[in-house]
Amino acid sequence: MQEPSPRETEVLELVGSRLSNRQIGERLYISVRTVESHVASLIRKLEVADRRELVTYASEQKVDASGIAASRVRDNLPLPRSSFIGRGVERGRLQEMVLREPLITLTGIGGCGKTRLALEVASGLVGDFDDGVFFIDLSAVTDSTLVGPAVSGALKLQILDPTPDALADYFEDRETLLVVDNCEHLLDACADVADALLERCPRTRILATSREALGVDGEWVFPVPSLDIEGEAVALFGERALSARPDLQLDSTSEATIVEICRRLDGIPLAIELAAARAAHLSITEILERLNDRFRLLVGGSRRVQRQQTLTAALDWSYDLLGPDERSLLGRLAVFRGSFSLSAAEAICHPQALELVGSLVDKSLVSVIDRGGDVRYRLFESVRLYADGKLVETGESEQFRSAHRDYYLEWIESLPLDVRGHRVLGTLLLVPEADNLTAALEWCRHQGRYDLCACIAANMSSYWFAFYRASEMKAWWRQLEAGIPAEDYDHRAKALLVGGWAALRALEWEELNKRSAQALALADPHSWVGMEAQYLQAVCWSVTDPPRGDDAFERLFEIEANIGGSPYPVAHDLFYVSRLQRATSGEEALAILDDWIVDVGDSTPTTYMPVAFALYGETQTALELMSRAALLPRGLPLGQFVNELHQTVWASTQAKFDEAERHLATLTAFVRDFAVARGEAACLVGFAKVALDRGDFGRASHLLATVDSRFGPGNRSLGDPTVALVYAHCKGVLGEFINLEIT
Repeated sequence: MQEPSPRETEVLELVGSRLSNRQIGERLYISVRTVESHVASLIRKLEVADRRELVTYASEQKVDASGIAASRVRDNLPLPRSSFIGRGVERGRLQEMVLREPLITLTGIGGCGKTRLALEVASGLVGDFDDGVFFIDLSAVTDSTLVGPAVSGALKLQILDPTPDALADYFEDRETLLVVDNCEHLLDACADVADALLERCPRTRILATSREALGVDGEWVFPVPSLDIEGEAVALFGERALSARPDLQLDSTSEATIVEICRRLDGIPLAIELAAARAAHLSITEILERLNDRFRLLVGGSRRVQRQQTLTAALDWSYDLLGPDERSLLGRLAVFRGSFSLSAAEAICHPQALELVGSLVDKSLVSVIDRGGDVRYRLFESVRLYADGKLVETGESEQFRSAHRDYYLEWIESLPLDVRGHRVLGTLLLVPEADNLTAALEWCRHQGRYDLCACIAANMSSYWFAFYRASEMKAWWRQLEAGIPAEDYDHRAKALLVGGWAALRALEWEELNKRSAQALALADPHSWVGMEAQYLQAVCWSVTDPPRGDDAFERLFEIEANIGGSPYPVAHDLFYVSRLQRATSGEEALAILDDWIVDVGDSTPTTYMPVAFALYGETQTALELMSRAALLPRGLPLGQFVNELHQTVWASTQAKFDEAERHLATLTAFVRDFAVARGEAACLVGFAKVALDRGDFGRASHLLATVDSRFGPGNRSLGDPTVALVYAHCKGVLGEFINLEIT
């Protein structure tokens, strides 16, 4: 490995910070073409595959680009699970086209490698889009009205009603690449979104995959060809066969047989990989012999039909190798969306799933996902669709989709109160099953079982809230509102919880008040539904009518005590923060803080407490509380917002201004990327707090005046209780300063 030159080291530092080529050129005062030359040289010298690996290398080597204040390029591209073979010409051509053309659609049959090629192209362009590169998988979306929510959900945006025009509003001034995968079953909806973005978003690029073109003006259709037989296809088969059986001996005779296998499979990657996996149990010659009879039928017809039949034949061939129980299980596994656990497969599909799933993994029909010891399984989408057809043929489709629905309904309702209901901290447990829960909801809707929809959706509301999935929550609320009769009190109360959480995420206080009050009137006050409705009511009143909010929180605490289980700490925090905002003297504020300390006792506090104590000058107590406070999980978007906001205030009160401004920069980027309601107010108040602690009263006054002019003064306009508390604190300090100046 050659050592980079000094100039190349500078470029490497900036690549490690995920700056685009243009940004690097501006920093080093060199042309973009020169930057491209240095990047290519670094890839060669450091022996990495592409720019994405170069970024990883820089991070692992702890390359530090300190002092560079540029926005970091974001992406959510999934990491590849296997090596990418071939497609060099197509990849290079597509990367050039994506930079030039607004919409490119990769077309071809399922299994031809559209998704993998799109991801490889996108990974090489991460540094060329200042506002990020994002992957949007539509495979789990069956309703055309949910395409917009899928786009906003993949980017974790809070767009209440993500119509094509609303998405165009968001992307209008952004330089973004969207990789939209599996469009074929949602062509009209995808075309509407693409059309709106092409018309109004000149710097946004779309790279779509579909079995057919979207049919939008300005679309470039790129048919994904089969692999080159004697080069790419043979290399793919050889690598996958050796992976299945490492001691496999490949010589000139076997290579000729492999060429024939790849030719019979038309160079289609999925078919080749399925065939190569059989090398674990069959010889190369036996694999070829088993293809002979099956593909004798594929003669004549159009090229497109031949390819579809070829893929179907490859899947049929793999299916024919299965035993009766394996075939039965494979069909039933089609009811899952995304990944699934072994216990779910055993409960829903087959009691002997342990052995059978392992056998299907060995035959490459099911993949394994191991995240830190949490093993889950997944069907490749082409295999899942094939298996779904087999399930329909058996006449078992409705039976096992209903079993899937019942399993996930029982699962989510069996979770402890610390997870479901308004326990936002527990929503991370729902993440692996989110696709399955959505599939269960869609099956309920298909059957017209809105009562069961309400049961699942009510338990998912805190998940949607914590992950800024406001549009999804709002869409389900509309359907539940229309689908559940008024006399069905129990399920209507649960539906109203969904509507209440949607209103809270949007800071629609009147709607929140109405829906939570209606839910309270319908629900058993000592049920978890009544408790959650009481929580929503308390939050609403703490903002719109604080004294009434105190009473509502007290009632909530009584319900918690009656139901049992651990108290919800954030509810207690909001109660005390609301009281602090109305304190008329320092003595009253200190008394409230004392009550708060007693209430928490030896429990682990959240970061609300030390921040509040620091604002009121209780530095030592604040330090002790912060030392044992629990940050919200980083994997929770809501946690990212709260943590960055609290860390900003905490650092500023300790005169750690550089640290505070770093947290503010992260907070500002988060607010922008997630389109957080009233998020700009949070940032402005944070900047005002830092300015005030620096002694820059003029800047602080200007920032607070900006908040007042844009949002109006008061808790109701600011939304987040911490923002309102810091706002009131800053106003108070400024008032004291002005009075001193006057006297």
